Amino acid sequence: MKGLRKFGVVPVLIVVVIFTALSSTLAVTSHANLHSDFPSIVVPEPLKVGDKVAIACPARNAATISDSRFAEIVEFLEDKGFEVVISDDMFEPVTPLNVGDGTEQLRADAFNALVRDPDIKALFCIRGGYGSYHLLQNLDYDAIRQNRPIIVGYSDITAMQTAILQNSGLVTFHGPMLSSNFGQEASFDVLFDMLMNKLAEPELEFALENINGTSFEVVNSGVAEGVIVGGNMTLISALMGTPYELDVKDKILFIEELDEWPYRLHSYIWQLKLSGKLDQAAAIVIGDILPTPPESHLATILEALKDVTVPILYNVRAGHDTNPLTIPIGATVKIDGATMKVVRFAAEEPFSPDSPDLPDTPDTPDTPNTPDSPGGGGLPNTIATDDDSNGGADTDSLTAVELANLLAPDHDTEGLGDVGKSEVFGADDNKENVNAGVEDAAVFGGLGITAMAVLVISKRKYNEVLK
Repeated sequence: MKGLRKFGVVPVLIVVVIFTALSSTLAVTSHANLHSDFPSIVVPEPLKVGDKVAIACPARNAATISDSRFAEIVEFLEDKGFEVVISDDMFEPVTPLNVGDGTEQLRADAFNALVRDPDIKALFCIRGGYGSYHLLQNLDYDAIRQNRPIIVGYSDITAMQTAILQNSGLVTFHGPMLSSNFGQEASFDVLFDMLMNKLAEPELEFALENINGTSFEVVNSGVAEGVIVGGNMTLISALMGTPYELDVKDKILFIEELDEWPYRLHSYIWQLKLSGKLDQAAAIVIGDILPTPPESHLATILEALKDVTVPILYNVRAGHDTNPLTIPIGATVKIDGATMKVVRFAAEEPFSPDSPDLPDTPDTPDTPNTPDSPGGGGLPNTIATDDDSNGGADTDSLTAVELANLLAPDHDTEGLGDVGKSEVFGADDNKENVNAGVEDAAVFGGLGITAMAVLVISKRKYNEVLK
Protein backbone atom coordinates (compact mmCIF):
# COMPACT_ATOMS: atom_id res chain seq x y z
CA MET A 1 0.00 0.00 0.00
CA LYS A 2 2.92 2.38 0.74
CA GLY A 3 4.22 1.86 -2.77
CA LEU A 4 0.79 2.52 -4.23
CA ARG A 5 0.41 5.78 -2.25
CA LYS A 6 3.92 6.88 -3.15
CA PHE A 7 3.45 6.22 -6.81
CA GLY A 8 -0.13 7.40 -7.11
CA VAL A 9 -3.43 5.76 -8.01
CA VAL A 10 -4.01 7.39 -11.38
CA PRO A 11 -1.00 5.88 -13.19
CA VAL A 12 -1.86 2.44 -11.85
CA LEU A 13 -5.43 2.78 -13.12
CA ILE A 14 -4.13 3.91 -16.51
CA VAL A 15 -1.93 0.83 -16.74
CA VAL A 16 -4.78 -1.47 -15.77
CA VAL A 17 -7.08 0.02 -18.40
CA ILE A 18 -4.45 -0.19 -21.13
CA PHE A 19 -3.47 -3.75 -20.16
CA THR A 20 -7.12 -4.81 -20.33
CA ALA A 21 -7.57 -3.14 -23.72
CA LEU A 22 -4.44 -4.81 -25.07
CA SER A 23 -5.59 -8.19 -23.81
CA SER A 24 -8.99 -7.79 -25.45
CA THR A 25 -7.44 -6.66 -28.71
CA LEU A 26 -5.07 -9.59 -28.69
CA ALA A 27 -7.93 -12.02 -28.09
CA VAL A 28 -9.79 -10.63 -31.09
CA THR A 29 -6.83 -10.45 -33.45
CA SER A 30 -5.59 -13.91 -32.49
CA HIS A 31 -8.79 -15.37 -33.88
CA ALA A 32 -9.43 -12.85 -36.63
CA ASN A 33 -10.74 -15.56 -38.89
CA LEU A 34 -13.56 -16.38 -36.46
CA HIS A 35 -16.99 -14.82 -36.71
CA SER A 36 -17.89 -12.54 -33.81
CA ASP A 37 -21.55 -13.20 -34.57
CA PHE A 38 -22.16 -16.84 -35.33
CA PRO A 39 -24.01 -17.29 -38.61
CA SER A 40 -27.26 -19.09 -39.22
CA ILE A 41 -26.99 -22.63 -40.55
CA VAL A 42 -26.56 -23.05 -44.29
CA VAL A 43 -26.84 -26.20 -46.39
CA PRO A 44 -24.70 -27.40 -49.32
CA GLU A 45 -26.23 -27.73 -52.74
CA PRO A 46 -27.21 -31.28 -53.66
CA LEU A 47 -24.52 -33.23 -55.46
CA LYS A 48 -25.16 -33.97 -59.14
CA VAL A 49 -23.65 -36.25 -61.74
CA GLY A 50 -20.92 -34.33 -63.54
CA ASP A 51 -19.95 -32.26 -60.50
CA LYS A 52 -16.32 -31.72 -59.59
CA VAL A 53 -15.40 -33.38 -56.29
CA ALA A 54 -12.15 -33.45 -54.33
CA ILE A 55 -10.29 -36.07 -52.35
CA ALA A 56 -8.96 -34.31 -49.25
CA CYS A 57 -6.55 -35.40 -46.51
CA PRO A 58 -6.51 -32.82 -43.68
CA ALA A 59 -5.73 -35.45 -41.01
CA ARG A 60 -3.41 -37.87 -42.77
CA ASN A 61 -2.23 -38.17 -46.34
CA ALA A 62 -2.26 -41.13 -48.71
CA ALA A 63 1.46 -41.89 -48.58
CA THR A 64 0.79 -45.28 -46.96
CA ILE A 65 -2.06 -46.17 -49.32
CA SER A 66 -0.97 -48.37 -52.21
CA ASP A 67 -1.06 -46.94 -55.71
CA SER A 68 -3.56 -49.59 -56.76
CA ARG A 69 -5.92 -48.81 -53.88
CA PHE A 70 -5.73 -45.08 -54.53
CA ALA A 71 -6.51 -45.69 -58.20
CA GLU A 72 -9.54 -47.73 -57.14
CA ILE A 73 -10.72 -44.86 -54.93
CA VAL A 74 -10.50 -42.40 -57.81
CA GLU A 75 -12.25 -44.88 -60.10
CA PHE A 76 -15.00 -45.34 -57.49
CA LEU A 77 -15.87 -41.63 -57.66
CA GLU A 78 -15.50 -41.41 -61.41
CA ASP A 79 -17.83 -44.37 -61.88
CA LYS A 80 -20.47 -42.37 -60.04
CA GLY A 81 -20.14 -39.68 -62.68
CA PHE A 82 -17.96 -37.15 -60.87
CA GLU A 83 -14.91 -35.24 -62.04
CA VAL A 84 -12.21 -35.93 -59.45
CA VAL A 85 -9.50 -33.56 -58.25
CA ILE A 86 -6.87 -34.40 -55.65
CA SER A 87 -5.71 -32.24 -52.77
CA ASP A 88 -2.25 -30.72 -53.27
CA ASP A 89 -0.92 -32.33 -50.09
CA MET A 90 -2.21 -35.85 -50.83
CA PHE A 91 1.26 -37.39 -51.12
CA GLU A 92 3.39 -34.75 -49.42
CA PRO A 93 5.82 -36.10 -46.81
CA VAL A 94 4.78 -35.17 -43.31
CA THR A 95 6.09 -35.71 -39.81
CA PRO A 96 4.72 -38.71 -37.87
CA LEU A 97 2.19 -36.61 -35.95
CA ASN A 98 1.53 -34.03 -38.67
CA VAL A 99 3.20 -31.33 -36.55
CA GLY A 100 6.20 -29.11 -37.18
CA ASP A 101 8.15 -28.40 -40.36
CA GLY A 102 5.30 -26.26 -41.66
CA THR A 103 2.93 -29.19 -42.14
CA GLU A 104 0.03 -27.40 -40.45
CA GLN A 105 0.17 -24.49 -42.88
CA LEU A 106 0.74 -26.82 -45.84
CA ARG A 107 -2.40 -28.82 -44.99
CA ALA A 108 -4.45 -25.70 -44.25
CA ASP A 109 -3.43 -24.12 -47.55
CA ALA A 110 -4.33 -27.30 -49.45
CA PHE A 111 -7.74 -27.51 -47.78
CA ASN A 112 -8.44 -23.81 -48.30
CA ALA A 113 -7.56 -24.12 -51.98
CA LEU A 114 -10.33 -26.69 -52.31
CA VAL A 115 -13.03 -24.76 -50.41
CA ARG A 116 -12.18 -21.52 -52.25
CA ASP A 117 -12.87 -23.13 -55.61
CA PRO A 118 -16.60 -22.63 -56.29
CA ASP A 119 -16.53 -25.39 -58.90
CA ILE A 120 -15.63 -28.03 -56.30
CA LYS A 121 -18.97 -29.20 -54.90
CA ALA A 122 -17.78 -31.83 -52.43
CA LEU A 123 -14.72 -32.73 -50.37
CA PHE A 124 -14.39 -36.39 -49.39
CA CYS A 125 -11.80 -37.05 -46.70
CA ILE A 126 -9.72 -40.08 -47.55
CA ARG A 127 -9.05 -41.05 -43.92
CA GLY A 128 -8.81 -39.83 -40.34
CA GLY A 129 -5.62 -39.74 -38.33
CA TYR A 130 -4.30 -36.90 -36.20
CA GLY A 131 -3.83 -33.16 -36.28
CA SER A 132 -6.93 -31.72 -37.95
CA TYR A 133 -7.42 -29.30 -35.09
CA HIS A 134 -4.04 -27.75 -35.86
CA LEU A 135 -5.68 -26.32 -38.99
CA LEU A 136 -8.63 -24.63 -37.31
CA GLN A 137 -7.11 -21.18 -36.85
CA ASN A 138 -6.08 -21.07 -40.52
CA LEU A 139 -9.25 -22.26 -42.22
CA ASP A 140 -11.07 -19.85 -44.53
CA TYR A 141 -14.48 -19.94 -42.86
CA ASP A 142 -15.84 -17.15 -45.06
CA ALA A 143 -15.04 -19.10 -48.24
CA ILE A 144 -16.58 -22.23 -46.72
CA ARG A 145 -19.81 -20.37 -45.99
CA GLN A 146 -19.89 -18.66 -49.38
CA ASN A 147 -19.24 -21.77 -51.50
CA ARG A 148 -20.94 -24.31 -49.19
CA PRO A 149 -19.09 -27.44 -50.29
CA ILE A 150 -20.19 -30.86 -49.08
CA ILE A 151 -17.61 -32.07 -46.54
CA VAL A 152 -17.58 -35.75 -45.53
CA GLY A 153 -15.49 -37.44 -42.86
CA TYR A 154 -15.36 -38.56 -39.25
CA SER A 155 -12.94 -39.44 -36.45
CA ASP A 156 -10.20 -36.74 -36.42
CA ILE A 157 -12.28 -34.71 -38.90
CA THR A 158 -14.65 -34.00 -35.97
CA ALA A 159 -12.49 -31.01 -35.04
CA MET A 160 -12.96 -29.42 -38.45
CA GLN A 161 -16.66 -30.26 -38.61
CA THR A 162 -17.21 -28.60 -35.24
CA ALA A 163 -15.25 -25.47 -36.12
CA ILE A 164 -16.86 -25.20 -39.56
CA LEU A 165 -20.37 -25.49 -38.12
CA GLN A 166 -19.75 -22.91 -35.43
CA ASN A 167 -17.88 -20.43 -37.64
CA SER A 168 -19.36 -20.97 -41.10
CA GLY A 169 -22.75 -22.42 -40.16
CA LEU A 170 -22.31 -25.15 -42.78
CA VAL A 171 -23.90 -28.57 -42.40
CA THR A 172 -21.25 -31.28 -42.86
CA PHE A 173 -21.53 -35.06 -42.98
CA HIS A 174 -20.19 -37.51 -40.42
CA GLY A 175 -19.97 -40.38 -42.87
CA PRO A 176 -17.77 -42.99 -44.54
CA MET A 177 -14.28 -42.09 -45.75
CA LEU A 178 -12.82 -43.18 -49.04
CA SER A 179 -9.95 -45.29 -47.74
CA SER A 180 -11.10 -46.19 -44.22
CA ASN A 181 -14.43 -47.53 -45.50
CA PHE A 182 -13.40 -48.64 -48.96
CA GLY A 183 -15.64 -51.40 -50.29
CA GLN A 184 -18.45 -50.76 -47.79
CA GLU A 185 -20.99 -50.12 -50.52
CA ALA A 186 -24.07 -50.01 -48.29
CA SER A 187 -22.65 -47.12 -46.30
CA PHE A 188 -21.73 -45.15 -49.42
CA ASP A 189 -25.18 -45.84 -50.92
CA VAL A 190 -26.78 -44.17 -47.88
CA LEU A 191 -24.29 -41.30 -48.05
CA PHE A 192 -24.82 -40.54 -51.72
CA ASP A 193 -28.59 -40.85 -51.38
CA MET A 194 -28.38 -38.17 -48.70
CA LEU A 195 -26.07 -35.95 -50.76
CA MET A 196 -27.87 -36.28 -54.10
CA ASN A 197 -31.52 -36.81 -53.15
CA LYS A 198 -32.20 -35.74 -49.58
CA LEU A 199 -30.30 -32.46 -49.98
CA ALA A 200 -32.47 -31.67 -52.99
CA GLU A 201 -35.44 -31.43 -50.59
CA PRO A 202 -33.98 -29.76 -47.46
CA GLU A 203 -37.38 -29.63 -45.72
CA LEU A 204 -38.01 -33.34 -46.27
CA GLU A 205 -38.18 -35.47 -43.13
CA PHE A 206 -36.40 -38.82 -43.26
CA ALA A 207 -35.40 -41.48 -40.77
CA LEU A 208 -31.86 -42.23 -39.67
CA GLU A 209 -31.49 -45.99 -39.30
CA ASN A 210 -28.71 -48.49 -38.78
CA ILE A 211 -27.54 -49.93 -42.08
CA ASN A 212 -27.23 -53.41 -40.59
CA GLY A 213 -30.93 -53.40 -39.71
CA THR A 214 -30.54 -53.37 -35.93
CA SER A 215 -32.64 -51.01 -33.84
CA PHE A 216 -31.47 -48.12 -31.76
CA GLU A 217 -31.57 -48.87 -28.03
CA VAL A 218 -33.09 -46.56 -25.43
CA VAL A 219 -31.45 -45.56 -22.16
CA ASN A 220 -33.82 -42.69 -21.38
CA SER A 221 -37.01 -42.54 -23.40
CA GLY A 222 -38.42 -39.19 -24.42
CA VAL A 223 -38.90 -36.66 -27.18
CA ALA A 224 -36.30 -34.06 -28.14
CA GLU A 225 -35.53 -31.94 -31.17
CA GLY A 226 -32.46 -29.89 -31.96
CA VAL A 227 -29.40 -29.39 -34.11
CA ILE A 228 -27.17 -32.47 -33.94
CA VAL A 229 -23.51 -31.79 -33.08
CA GLY A 230 -20.45 -33.72 -31.96
CA GLY A 231 -18.54 -36.74 -33.17
CA ASN A 232 -15.36 -38.31 -31.86
CA MET A 233 -14.98 -37.99 -28.09
CA THR A 234 -11.21 -37.45 -28.16
CA LEU A 235 -11.60 -34.44 -30.43
CA ILE A 236 -14.52 -33.05 -28.44
CA SER A 237 -12.28 -33.23 -25.39
CA ALA A 238 -9.31 -31.66 -27.21
CA LEU A 239 -11.42 -28.61 -28.16
CA MET A 240 -12.60 -27.91 -24.60
CA GLY A 241 -11.45 -24.51 -23.40
CA THR A 242 -10.61 -23.29 -26.91
CA PRO A 243 -12.52 -20.88 -29.19
CA TYR A 244 -13.77 -23.99 -30.98
CA GLU A 245 -15.26 -25.71 -27.93
CA LEU A 246 -18.36 -27.67 -28.84
CA ASP A 247 -21.60 -25.91 -28.00
CA VAL A 248 -24.31 -28.39 -26.98
CA LYS A 249 -26.93 -26.17 -25.37
CA ASP A 250 -30.39 -27.33 -26.52
CA LYS A 251 -28.75 -29.54 -29.14
CA ILE A 252 -28.52 -33.27 -29.79
CA LEU A 253 -25.07 -34.41 -28.63
CA PHE A 254 -23.63 -37.27 -30.71
CA ILE A 255 -20.54 -39.14 -29.48
CA GLU A 256 -18.46 -42.04 -30.79
CA GLU A 257 -15.01 -43.47 -30.13
CA LEU A 258 -12.53 -46.13 -31.20
CA ASP A 259 -9.71 -47.97 -29.51
CA GLU A 260 -9.50 -46.03 -26.26
CA TRP A 261 -8.90 -47.53 -22.84
CA PRO A 262 -12.06 -47.59 -20.72
CA TYR A 263 -10.53 -45.22 -18.18
CA ARG A 264 -10.02 -42.65 -20.94
CA LEU A 265 -13.59 -43.00 -22.12
CA HIS A 266 -14.66 -42.48 -18.54
CA SER A 267 -12.50 -39.36 -18.36
CA TYR A 268 -13.95 -37.93 -21.59
CA ILE A 269 -17.56 -38.41 -20.51
CA TRP A 270 -16.87 -37.01 -17.06
CA GLN A 271 -15.30 -33.95 -18.60
CA LEU A 272 -18.57 -33.36 -20.44
CA LYS A 273 -20.47 -34.09 -17.24
CA LEU A 274 -18.48 -31.71 -15.02
CA SER A 275 -18.60 -28.95 -17.63
CA GLY A 276 -22.41 -29.13 -17.58
CA LYS A 277 -22.67 -30.11 -21.22
CA LEU A 278 -24.54 -33.36 -20.60
CA ASP A 279 -27.27 -31.42 -18.83
CA GLN A 280 -27.30 -28.64 -21.41
CA ALA A 281 -27.90 -31.05 -24.27
CA ALA A 282 -31.46 -31.70 -25.47
CA ALA A 283 -30.58 -35.38 -25.97
CA ILE A 284 -27.58 -37.68 -26.25
CA VAL A 285 -26.87 -40.13 -29.07
CA ILE A 286 -24.19 -42.76 -28.43
CA GLY A 287 -22.67 -44.01 -31.66
CA ASP A 288 -19.99 -46.67 -32.10
CA ILE A 289 -17.96 -47.24 -28.96
CA LEU A 290 -15.36 -49.70 -30.18
CA PRO A 291 -13.88 -52.14 -29.57
CA THR A 292 -16.41 -54.39 -27.95
CA PRO A 293 -17.29 -56.09 -25.59
CA PRO A 294 -19.58 -53.34 -24.36
CA GLU A 295 -19.28 -54.22 -20.70
CA SER A 296 -15.79 -52.74 -20.67
CA HIS A 297 -16.29 -49.74 -22.94
CA LEU A 298 -19.90 -48.72 -23.39
CA ALA A 299 -20.62 -49.33 -19.70
CA THR A 300 -17.99 -46.80 -18.67
CA ILE A 301 -19.96 -44.16 -20.56
CA LEU A 302 -23.36 -45.30 -19.38
CA GLU A 303 -22.15 -45.29 -15.78
CA ALA A 304 -21.56 -41.54 -16.00
CA LEU A 305 -25.04 -40.98 -17.47
CA LYS A 306 -27.02 -42.47 -14.58
CA ASP A 307 -28.32 -39.13 -13.34
CA VAL A 308 -28.72 -37.50 -16.77
CA THR A 309 -32.44 -37.15 -17.50
CA VAL A 310 -32.52 -36.13 -21.16
CA PRO A 311 -33.41 -38.72 -23.83
CA ILE A 312 -30.48 -41.04 -24.57
CA LEU A 313 -30.06 -43.47 -27.46
CA TYR A 314 -27.28 -45.99 -28.00
CA ASN A 315 -26.45 -48.73 -30.50
CA VAL A 316 -26.45 -46.04 -33.18
CA ARG A 317 -24.04 -47.54 -35.73
CA ALA A 318 -22.29 -44.33 -36.72
CA GLY A 319 -18.55 -43.94 -36.40
CA HIS A 320 -15.75 -46.45 -36.82
CA ASP A 321 -17.82 -49.60 -37.34
CA THR A 322 -18.27 -51.31 -40.69
CA ASN A 323 -20.87 -49.60 -42.91
CA PRO A 324 -21.46 -46.60 -40.66
CA LEU A 325 -24.61 -44.51 -40.80
CA THR A 326 -24.15 -40.94 -42.06
CA ILE A 327 -25.05 -38.21 -39.54
CA PRO A 328 -25.61 -34.72 -41.02
CA ILE A 329 -23.82 -32.53 -38.46
CA GLY A 330 -25.75 -29.28 -38.09
CA ALA A 331 -29.09 -30.59 -39.34
CA THR A 332 -32.15 -30.49 -37.10
CA VAL A 333 -32.91 -33.95 -35.74
CA LYS A 334 -35.84 -35.27 -33.70
CA ILE A 335 -35.64 -38.16 -31.28
CA ASP A 336 -38.82 -39.89 -30.22
CA GLY A 337 -38.35 -43.03 -28.15
CA ALA A 338 -36.14 -45.39 -30.15
CA THR A 339 -36.44 -43.47 -33.43
CA MET A 340 -34.36 -40.66 -34.85
CA LYS A 341 -35.11 -38.64 -37.96
CA VAL A 342 -33.84 -35.56 -39.74
CA VAL A 343 -36.56 -32.95 -39.54
CA ARG A 344 -34.81 -30.46 -41.82
CA PHE A 345 -31.30 -29.56 -42.85
CA ALA A 346 -31.48 -25.86 -42.02
CA ALA A 347 -32.46 -24.75 -38.53
CA GLU A 348 -35.36 -22.34 -38.10
CA GLU A 349 -33.38 -20.12 -35.75
CA PRO A 350 -29.85 -18.71 -36.17
CA PHE A 351 -27.18 -20.96 -34.69
CA SER A 352 -25.57 -19.06 -31.78
CA PRO A 353 -23.12 -21.09 -29.69
CA ASP A 354 -22.50 -19.93 -26.15
CA SER A 355 -19.11 -18.56 -25.25
CA PRO A 356 -16.86 -21.33 -23.92
CA ASP A 357 -15.43 -18.94 -21.32
CA LEU A 358 -18.28 -19.16 -18.83
CA PRO A 359 -20.53 -22.17 -19.24
CA ASP A 360 -24.15 -21.53 -18.40
CA THR A 361 -25.84 -23.18 -15.46
CA PRO A 362 -27.35 -26.40 -16.81
CA ASP A 363 -31.00 -26.01 -17.71
CA THR A 364 -33.71 -28.41 -16.75
CA PRO A 365 -35.06 -29.95 -19.97
CA ASP A 366 -38.54 -28.87 -20.91
CA THR A 367 -39.32 -32.14 -22.66
CA PRO A 368 -40.78 -34.73 -20.32
CA ASN A 369 -38.96 -38.02 -20.23
CA THR A 370 -40.23 -41.50 -19.55
CA PRO A 371 -37.39 -43.55 -18.08
CA ASP A 372 -37.22 -47.22 -18.86
CA SER A 373 -36.57 -48.14 -15.26
CA PRO A 374 -38.22 -47.00 -12.01
CA GLY A 375 -36.75 -44.20 -9.99
CA GLY A 376 -36.17 -41.49 -12.60
CA GLY A 377 -34.17 -41.13 -15.77
CA GLY A 378 -31.52 -43.68 -14.98
CA LEU A 379 -30.00 -46.55 -16.87
CA PRO A 380 -31.81 -49.74 -17.68
CA ASN A 381 -30.60 -52.53 -15.43
CA THR A 382 -29.44 -54.52 -18.43
CA ILE A 383 -27.56 -53.17 -21.42
CA ALA A 384 -28.69 -55.20 -24.41
CA THR A 385 -26.45 -55.67 -27.43
CA ASP A 386 -26.72 -57.43 -30.75
CA ASP A 387 -24.50 -60.24 -29.51
CA ASP A 388 -26.24 -60.63 -26.17
CA SER A 389 -29.78 -59.38 -26.34
CA ASN A 390 -30.62 -60.72 -22.90
CA GLY A 391 -27.61 -59.61 -20.94
CA GLY A 392 -24.80 -57.16 -20.49
CA ALA A 393 -23.29 -55.00 -17.82
CA ASP A 394 -25.49 -54.26 -14.84
CA THR A 395 -24.05 -50.82 -14.18
CA ASP A 396 -26.49 -50.06 -11.38
CA SER A 397 -25.06 -52.90 -9.29
CA LEU A 398 -21.35 -52.53 -10.08
CA THR A 399 -19.12 -52.70 -7.03
CA ALA A 400 -16.19 -50.35 -6.69
CA VAL A 401 -13.81 -53.17 -7.56
CA GLU A 402 -15.83 -54.18 -10.61
CA LEU A 403 -15.96 -50.62 -11.89
CA ALA A 404 -12.23 -50.22 -11.29
CA ASN A 405 -11.62 -53.35 -13.33
CA LEU A 406 -13.66 -51.91 -16.19
CA LEU A 407 -11.63 -48.71 -16.15
CA ALA A 408 -8.24 -50.35 -15.73
CA PRO A 409 -5.72 -49.62 -18.50
CA ASP A 410 -4.56 -53.22 -18.56
CA HIS A 411 -7.97 -54.46 -19.71
CA ASP A 412 -7.74 -57.30 -22.18
CA THR A 413 -7.73 -55.89 -25.72
CA GLU A 414 -7.76 -59.21 -27.55
CA GLY A 415 -10.03 -59.00 -30.55
CA LEU A 416 -9.41 -55.36 -31.39
CA GLY A 417 -8.86 -56.28 -35.01
CA ASP A 418 -6.10 -55.05 -37.25
CA VAL A 419 -7.35 -51.49 -37.56
CA GLY A 420 -7.07 -49.05 -34.69
CA LYS A 421 -5.44 -45.85 -33.51
CA SER A 422 -2.22 -47.73 -32.79
CA GLU A 423 -1.87 -48.15 -36.57
CA VAL A 424 -1.56 -44.39 -36.86
CA PHE A 425 0.27 -43.45 -33.68
CA GLY A 426 2.06 -46.58 -32.45
CA ALA A 427 1.74 -45.56 -28.82
CA ASP A 428 -0.82 -45.41 -26.06
CA ASP A 429 -0.56 -41.67 -25.60
CA ASN A 430 -1.53 -41.16 -29.20
CA LYS A 431 -3.70 -38.10 -29.13
CA GLU A 432 -2.44 -35.81 -26.36
CA ASN A 433 -3.11 -32.15 -26.92
CA VAL A 434 -0.28 -29.96 -28.13
CA ASN A 435 0.73 -27.72 -25.23
CA ALA A 436 0.22 -24.07 -26.02
CA GLY A 437 2.11 -22.90 -22.94
CA VAL A 438 5.06 -21.50 -24.87
CA GLU A 439 2.77 -19.36 -27.00
CA ASP A 440 0.87 -18.13 -23.94
CA ALA A 441 4.12 -17.27 -22.19
CA ALA A 442 5.26 -15.23 -25.18
CA VAL A 443 1.95 -13.39 -25.35
CA PHE A 444 1.83 -12.45 -21.69
CA GLY A 445 5.54 -11.66 -21.66
CA GLY A 446 4.92 -9.12 -24.41
CA LEU A 447 1.97 -7.68 -22.54
CA GLY A 448 4.11 -7.40 -19.41
CA ILE A 449 6.80 -5.44 -21.23
CA THR A 450 4.17 -3.15 -22.75
CA ALA A 451 2.61 -2.58 -19.35
CA MET A 452 5.99 -1.72 -17.78
CA ALA A 453 6.73 0.77 -20.54
CA VAL A 454 3.37 2.45 -20.03
CA LEU A 455 3.99 2.48 -16.26
CA VAL A 456 7.32 4.30 -16.65
CA ILE A 457 5.82 6.87 -19.02
CA SER A 458 2.83 7.41 -16.75
CA LYS A 459 5.06 7.91 -13.73
CA ARG A 460 7.10 10.56 -15.52
CA LYS A 461 3.97 12.38 -16.64
CA TYR A 462 2.55 12.15 -13.13
CA ASN A 463 5.75 13.59 -11.58
CA GLU A 464 5.62 16.48 -14.07
CA VAL A 465 2.10 17.26 -12.92
CA LEU A 466 3.21 17.26 -9.27
CA LYS A 467 6.03 19.68 -10.08
